[in-house]
Amino acid sequence: MWFGNYEQDNDSENGKEPINWIVLEKEEDRLLVISKDVLDATNLDIGDYEETWGSSDLRVWMNGTFYDEAFSDEEKTMIPFTTLIGEENPYLGEDSAENTADRVFPLSMTEAEEYFASDEARRSAPSEYCAAKPRYSYQYPGCWWLRTPSTESKAFAAVDGSGAISAVGFANKTFVGVRPAMWIYLGSADELDEKTVAEPSSAQVGDVILFGRFEQDDRRLNGKEDVEWIVLAREDDRLLVISKYVLDCRQYDTEKNATWETSSLRKWLNGRFLNRTFNAEEKGMILNLPVSADVEPWNETDPGNETTDRVFLFSTLEVERYYGDSVGRQGIPTAYADDQEKTEWWLRTPGDDDRFACYIDQRGMINVTGDFVRNKNGVRPVMWIDLD
Repeated sequence: MWFGNYEQDNDSENGKEPINWIVLEKEEDRLLVISKDVLDATNLDIGDYEETWGSSDLRVWMNGTFYDEAFSDEEKTMIPFTTLIGEENPYLGEDSAENTADRVFPLSMTEAEEYFASDEARRSAPSEYCAAKPRYSYQYPGCWWLRTPSTESKAFAAVDGSGAISAVGFANKTFVGVRPAMWIYLGSADELDEKTVAEPSSAQVGDVILFGRFEQDDRRLNGKEDVEWIVLAREDDRLLVISKYVLDCRQYDTEKNATWETSSLRKWLNGRFLNRTFNAEEKGMILNLPVSADVEPWNETDPGNETTDRVFLFSTLEVERYYGDSVGRQGIPTAYADDQEKTEWWLRTPGDDDRFACYIDQRGMINVTGDFVRNKNGVRPVMWIDLD
């Protein structure tokens, strides 16, 4: 099947070429597909030697650069997030750590065995664009990454040029081919949205709920839109949630101080935002709880005093604890927030000094140096909701 477009003939002047996909599985109204050809070649990680798919640069590239370049806005609505279970290497017992939620991903070793009947079936030729990359063509032609960790330190499994699965694979910084895989939803975008929204009373970690209304489509005449929240924790009848999207873009503080207790952003969240986003019943469900003054270990800047808030921002420690998935943390602005062209979003922890606050950068990584508090960055509110 053909879906999306990506440079393949190595002639950028004639535009991108349609991508050919092999259907691996069909479930009711969705298809699991993998690209027929090796579309590109890259390192699994170009910085530190990461040992999990969840923290790899390849994951960021597939769900960022590739996803944006290969698919139209309409096609993107057909590619849902898929929960990928962290599995151990079936031959070597190496654990791939945490589960992740991705739109685009490499197959695991288990999937590469399950969906292809033989080594010959797994063989794939690189596109002309991929083959033209010098480091790929002379190193490992026909090889492609899997997301399962290798038996070796700082390496991942792969499919070699013969189509055989290599449990040892390659070192993370090796230039190896990429065959993206993904699920494609065959229904309408509205139906997909309905399937991905849970009722708060039954919501579990990873679900999305609707709660409150805030301007998001930047068309004020049609009123506010329902706010989508990702459930990050459930404790009995309480949900910890963070807005799915960057809802607004604001200064952390107008007076050059990165102390959460006195910040203008804290005042806005617990004043104007709270009052204009939630009705009386909803406000009654938002718990007013202590918010810790966490010190960032990398800079040890004084964070001030503990506060009590209904709505707050994550600290650097909390975002690691509850939202450790860097790709999932990438800020997606609403149309209203996108006017201000910011995908970075504030954390409440001070940065290198008391004029800078930490934030999540475009890749979903924590920046502990921070940004000047009078600059504008995105806002993703956090709160605890009481369902009882």
